[in-house]
Amino acid sequence: MSKQSKGRSWKFPSAYTILFVLLILVAGLTHIMPAGYYDYQDESGQIITAQVMSEMSSAERKSLGDIQPIAGTFTKVERSGQLLYIPMAVVKGFYDSIEVAVFVLFLGGFLGVIARTRAIDVGITNLMENMKSRMYLLITILMFIFSLGGISYGMGEETIAFYPILLPIMVAAGFDVMAAGAVILLGAGVGVLASVLNPFATGIASDLAGVSLTDGMGLRLMQWAIFTPFTIFYVIRYAKSVMKNKALSVTADLNESINKEILANHESTIEKLTTRQFIVLGLFILTFVVMVFSLLPLRDWNPEWDWLTLDWYFTEIAALFFTASIIVGLVAGLKESEIGNSFVSGAKDVLGVVFVLVLSRGLKIVMEDGMIMDSILSFAETTVTGLPKILYINMIYWLHILMSIFIPSTSGLAGVSMPIMAPLAELAGVSRSLVITAYQSASGLVNLFSPTGGILMGALMLSKIPYDRYIKFALNYLIIIFLATTVLLTMGVMFNIG
Repeated sequence: MSKQSKGRSWKFPSAYTILFVLLILVAGLTHIMPAGYYDYQDESGQIITAQVMSEMSSAERKSLGDIQPIAGTFTKVERSGQLLYIPMAVVKGFYDSIEVAVFVLFLGGFLGVIARTRAIDVGITNLMENMKSRMYLLITILMFIFSLGGISYGMGEETIAFYPILLPIMVAAGFDVMAAGAVILLGAGVGVLASVLNPFATGIASDLAGVSLTDGMGLRLMQWAIFTPFTIFYVIRYAKSVMKNKALSVTADLNESINKEILANHESTIEKLTTRQFIVLGLFILTFVVMVFSLLPLRDWNPEWDWLTLDWYFTEIAALFFTASIIVGLVAGLKESEIGNSFVSGAKDVLGVVFVLVLSRGLKIVMEDGMIMDSILSFAETTVTGLPKILYINMIYWLHILMSIFIPSTSGLAGVSMPIMAPLAELAGVSRSLVITAYQSASGLVNLFSPTGGILMGALMLSKIPYDRYIKFALNYLIIIFLATTVLLTMGVMFNIG
């Protein structure tokens, strides 16, 4: 054996490798697991049988719109193994995630133009100087804001926009990249987990379960009020320990190269913002304010706010970033070629994140084409039927954790599980709203650890953090949140709350 081969050290696989291996494993399951469908009912009340569902293409099934599975009707059909169709699943995954992919690319382009003006770089240096003794206060405020985004409208893919902004600030201040990334990832994540008004989780699930959005709000607010301060404490405790002893960083051996990459274009020399740069910063902040406002479900909160609701989604926000890129470039006095080149360069920097999202969506395509999504739901239905109520609600929570790994979309999971799990709850003497709390808690928790989640893997890629190092950092946190949720759900059943 050569000295070179002896010196090689094992490295944890990249996000691409992890997702591709998962893609192969899930495709393998389609050759082993029983395939099948439930009978479905559309909005007009028409029944679509399992056999008809199995004969439809994925595009035809998607065109059916809002359909709901009918409990107790699962029917096995002939398997459709997907191992040979993995390349097609990746391509279909791109088509299926095109809106999010374009959003990420145009966001990258916008950040590329902003970087060309140096407004952020100079602004970061000045902020650092002013916040030297108050960085932990900054962490607290930022995590609280991200948590509000999660609890109100399910802040998810939108967080991708904030990593290139926050990472240089905190790394330049002396924190490691894990603390910086956790401010956004766990901050927004704990809000999503304890959603109160999130239309993409709580809203859809409540509608499908036939209960009001406000049912169960008390327990969820209690959950948020407990979990958010604990999450902030967890991140600050880690950040302080690493500031005292750099060896305690989960990325200690990687920090030198990571920091060099993150701070590649950052200059520590303090200089005053020019008038143009000051205006650019204002436009930068305004763009993100408009983005967040456009996503708020104001109409759902109050029908009288209908006129304020923009109903924007990723396509419109991508157009916002494109328009803002041009305006910023012109205000900064950049030439036409400089604006174009900066936009393309910024988009190129986030191509890796786009591919991670595509691979994640490919997993969903494999399960749909392999017809095993309903099989997983059927297993869950069989498992919980007839259980006593305390065991029922906890089993619902645990099973939704399992299902969330395979169905990382909160709205997608609600669509397949609520029409079945909510009615079964009444037979067990459990309120439907408590089932919704269990579902969204499970989905939110899985979003914080499962490699099938595109948001998590994209965040780690932007933060330059290997997946295994993140798990090392977050494991204790995840276990505590899991156990605390189990206790809250049990209390909900015992004292009839939520």
